[in-house]
Amino acid sequence: MKHDWLVIGVTPALDEGYKLPASRSTLYLRREYTKLLAELGVVPLILTADMPLSYIMETCAGIVISGGEDIPAEVYGGENTRDVVEPMERVMWELLLIDRCQKDSLPLLGVCYGMQLIAMHFGGTLHADIARDLPGSLDHVSREHEVLIRSDFLGLQAGESVTVASRHHQSVQNLPSGYELCGAAPDGVVEAIQCGDIYGTQWHPESDTTGPRVYAAFIERCRKADGTE
Repeated sequence: MKHDWLVIGVTPALDEGYKLPASRSTLYLRREYTKLLAELGVVPLILTADMPLSYIMETCAGIVISGGEDIPAEVYGGENTRDVVEPMERVMWELLLIDRCQKDSLPLLGVCYGMQLIAMHFGGTLHADIARDLPGSLDHVSREHEVLIRSDFLGLQAGESVTVASRHHQSVQNLPSGYELCGAAPDGVVEAIQCGDIYGTQWHPESDTTGPRVYAAFIERCRKADGTE
């Protein structure tokens, strides 16, 4: 056992003055992530690129990559459809973190931007703008909608329909090899994916009623991987 408390690392977003213009560089994270993890009995640890990867791997039983702005187009060969994208500093550091989690078999959960980053990194493709690429699709920006669970996924059962908090305008188009489509919106937009102990949700479970189930199941996977079950 690595530690008495189970620690789950969470990566924050990086602002370079577009949301907080008075600051040149600010890390920020919705408290919903850390509050829910704490309520579920684990210690949330906000991670930064200033921490050695070896320390993160030794300390954390699992990693959550939080939401953010669009992935810069140059990372995946696409196009920027909005003026604001997530800074390359965050993206490149999280790609290293993803690779290290895979190498060390550390459970990983990507949320919204986090899921897109995981999918893109392992060979998937993205819809740069859902409204443009999928005419007639739902409005996925700052609203709630239904997601149909297609196969069992982090405490959610196949065939179940759940109402989720949605805050995105991009989505996964094609899944990477070896990944399973576990949930989709009524318009077909990919909402949940899995490959082993790597998970992704396009929605924000920490912001809706699916959160306690999704994060509790992820924590359970972390306990098993950590040997503390």
